[in-house]
Amino acid sequence: MKKILLSILGVMIILFVYFFKDIKRGVKQLYLSRKYGMNKSDGTCPNCAFLFTDGISKQAKAYQNEGINPQDTDEALTQLYKKGKLVKVNANDALHLAYMPHSKPYVLPKCKSFIDMLTQEYEDSCKKNKMALIPIVFSSGTRSVEGVKRLQKRNANSIKESAHLRGKTFDINYTQFGKKNKQQVEVFVKILNRYNKENRCFVKFEQNGCLHITVN
Repeated sequence: MKKILLSILGVMIILFVYFFKDIKRGVKQLYLSRKYGMNKSDGTCPNCAFLFTDGISKQAKAYQNEGINPQDTDEALTQLYKKGKLVKVNANDALHLAYMPHSKPYVLPKCKSFIDMLTQEYEDSCKKNKMALIPIVFSSGTRSVEGVKRLQKRNANSIKESAHLRGKTFDINYTQFGKKNKQQVEVFVKILNRYNKENRCFVKFEQNGCLHITVN
């Protein structure tokens, strides 16, 4: 009996070590949800359905002459990152990375600069208006062909020729702001809408909780 218990304990330890990163991400997301009152079911994005209507064909213009070729595997994306073709989006006080099983937090340098600019202006605006800094949640980066296939099995919004294959597209989960933080949402939407009007980016509102953004 003792040997069986030790064997079960050994298997549990192995599984814990193997899935440690996933467990850590899950705990972090739960912590953020409780700390900031975030709730996917009650999130809101005021006027976003009317402000952000850049469809697939319009966003495609941004990567027709600039962007990576679609990579077959996640490992291939990692190789592009190691070679410096793609750069990593890093979390900070104003930007958190969600658990991304279908994409990598890698983008082209131009896209990374845009994200840094957007994040910094949002943080500065929160400080200027003396509001709590509720982090923007980066929920999806660059995908491989295999990543798109995995996502298609569970997400009707995912398409075979996804813009996420090109290194210039990412998603922001607007629901993670939560209803309790309407001022922060309004500030973020105002900044993003201005960038959109200035032709710095294309934005598509998605009812699944994301703003689909392609850098121009």
